[in-house]
Amino acid sequence: PSPTSSTFHGRDIFAPVTAHLAAGDATFDDLGPAADLAGVERLPPPTAEVVAGELRTLVTYVDSFGNLRLAGGRDELERAFGRVEDGRPFVAAFAGAGGESIVEPLTFADTFGSVQQGAALLFVDSSGDLAVADNQGNIAARLDVASGRPVTLTTG
Repeated sequence: PSPTSSTFHGRDIFAPVTAHLAAGDATFDDLGPAADLAGVERLPPPTAEVVAGELRTLVTYVDSFGNLRLAGGRDELERAFGRVEDGRPFVAAFAGAGGESIVEPLTFADTFGSVQQGAALLFVDSSGDLAVADNQGNIAARLDVASGRPVTLTTG
């Protein structure tokens, strides 16, 4: 269809294609030849690094609530710091946009309800990844932290 928008280009093209496929008006063969995937290489996912009393990781994703998903999970966290339970204090040092360090105290919690409203927490999200959030807030906006930023976790 024409015109397509610059912000939702994929939607403008793929939504009608999907509708035609779902209605039976088109087949995948009608869309063109299959892509040759022989030269496609899957990039390795980012990982967390355990280094003498700290966990070096990075922000892999900022969700729609402003929560920060990190590379690594509970295994990496516990390799760096031993057994981790609700209430354990941590400190996150995020690399800022200008190279400065943004230091944020965190509390490890299994649920958001384990910390007060507005408090920053470190938790394991539903995908098993480490994440940082403000309970009922937007930590990404508050700290001005985006995807790709390095983070170092230490104990508080």
